[in-house]
Amino acid sequence: MNGRKIPKPFRQGDLDALCGPYCLLNVVRYLRPPFSTAQGIQLHRKLLRHLERHRGLIRRVTYGTGFNELSRALVEVVCPLHGIERSRPFKRRREVTLEQFLDTMDTFLRDHGGIVLISLSGVYDHWTLVRKVTARSLLLYDSHDLQRLGRTHCALKPSGETLKRHLLHPTRTTFLWVD
Repeated sequence: MNGRKIPKPFRQGDLDALCGPYCLLNVVRYLRPPFSTAQGIQLHRKLLRHLERHRGLIRRVTYGTGFNELSRALVEVVCPLHGIERSRPFKRRREVTLEQFLDTMDTFLRDHGGIVLISLSGVYDHWTLVRKVTARSLLLYDSHDLQRLGRTHCALKPSGETLKRHLLHPTRTTFLWVD
């Protein structure tokens, strides 16, 4: 190409903001195995239809899915179809420390064998799932190949180093499990 450097091609997912719906698909895949590709496609269509009805799909694909839209899809589509229970233990708890938040997640994950839906900002603006909390990390079940978040790189409040930190949002966190 005449000595010109060839730019990397866009990859699927580079230009869309569908991490929210993918999180919900992965909740079912994690909690209700086996969950096949065909079943995933069927649920994906239901979730996209739901988003289209409630807020407009083009907007969601372009700018992402907000907490209210994601919660509504969880309550109206995912949980009733797949027998998944949910709770939001930090719904009204704005004053919580990082240690309290992570300890509560750890206890829930060990006791229920569930998964935790969290909202990230800072380094990433992303919805993801926490499958385990260790002394050093949060281990993820993620649609964009994130595998872990180091605890020392996590925070609950913005600071001067916000772009270097993973901001976690307890009030937007949902605990999910099956009985």
